[in-house]
Amino acid sequence: MDSLVIISNHLYHHKVLHVNYTTYDGRHRQDSLNPQNHTDFMMLSHEMDVANPHPYWYGQIIGIFHVHIRYFQPGRYAPKIQHIPFLYVHWFGRDTSFPSGFKHKRYPRIGFNDPEHAFTFLDPDQII
Repeated sequence: MDSLVIISNHLYHHKVLHVNYTTYDGRHRQDSLNPQNHTDFMMLSHEMDVANPHPYWYGQIIGIFHVHIRYFQPGRYAPKIQHIPFLYVHWFGRDTSFPSGFKHKRYPRIGFNDPEHAFTFLDPDQII
């Protein structure tokens, strides 16, 4: 039976997330996001089965965390401690009735509108 153990039952909280990226001209840059004043982010969407897919999902960072874990699997001996960073996020929903995109020369209209799927955890590496 698989099991996951959080070492010392401790959750580490962080104030800032640094996101590294490469610019269009090949230079390396870094942005800082934090739950206090630079909270909004975007990531590539995974919309494959909708009629009008949008290339990005948008959200707001509520918390930045990491844990140290051991993941036990049958047949494996003495798993190493792993460092797992994650974000607690509030998702924005896209207003599909608002015309947007290159054709309409407007950004999409987004807002908090889906309470059932509004809060989740996210791997920080998915932020662009």
